[in-house]
Amino acid sequence: MKAIQSVLAPYGDHHRLLECRLWYFETLLDANNTALAESGFHGIRRKAHKKKRLRIEATFFLGICYLRQKKLQEAKTVLRIVLSALNQEKSSKTRQFLQKRIIERIEEESILTELIGVEDGTLRKEDIHNEAVKLVQKTEDELFELLGRNIPYRAFALLQDVRNDAILHLSIADRKLLPPAGYATQERQVGKRAFEALKRVGWNTLCDPKSPIYKLWSQKMPQVYTGGYFAAAVFTAFQDWHIGLPFLAAGLAAIAMKYAATEFCDLTRPESIMETRRKKA
Repeated sequence: MKAIQSVLAPYGDHHRLLECRLWYFETLLDANNTALAESGFHGIRRKAHKKKRLRIEATFFLGICYLRQKKLQEAKTVLRIVLSALNQEKSSKTRQFLQKRIIERIEEESILTELIGVEDGTLRKEDIHNEAVKLVQKTEDELFELLGRNIPYRAFALLQDVRNDAILHLSIADRKLLPPAGYATQERQVGKRAFEALKRVGWNTLCDPKSPIYKLWSQKMPQVYTGGYFAAAVFTAFQDWHIGLPFLAAGLAAIAMKYAATEFCDLTRPESIMETRRKKA
């Protein structure tokens, strides 16, 4: 950031500099440093042009910060602004693509919000490993369904509440293109969203190329599966995020164990809303 700022300093609040700052503060949000991230998003919103995509993205991230802090009314208000602004997007493909991704992220963050700070038993590496070994025998769809059954009810309720509020601010035509509420709240679908949330928690720990687990995993060494490395990595990530839900920890470890290291880390790398700029709808 310092190098980029020194290059772009003569141009004032250049949109490229603001975009780089937005990426930076998003990484703080992904590390659950919510308060500092929030201050950054406020600053970018003040400087970004009101009708530009950058302003919408910063506003969206601000809404996620409020959601993480359980400031529900503030989160709803800000997310309404985002979705109302997207209604002005002339390209139907781009608009609908962004709406779908934003609704999915709202679902993920609603679940994550109600997982942080929750304890349901004691996290132990050995227990996580033993349960993951049992779960890895199941199909991925079965694992998603089990994850959906084991998230706290408050997470399920918050997902419904925030999702229902958000989609009311889409046009009726655009709303019909999203999965119906009944589908979005099925156990398997909720489990998929829970996994999307949990991979934000565990991805950096599991996929750090310098970590012992990744080195063994990428070399397909048998001890990575028998020595509890997946359980240890997930245990560390859950502790960092103050999530004390042993079954969810085992479920995340089991899903990771089904893949080769590169495959898992490529497929599950958490995406940013900003990356949609580089993708075709």
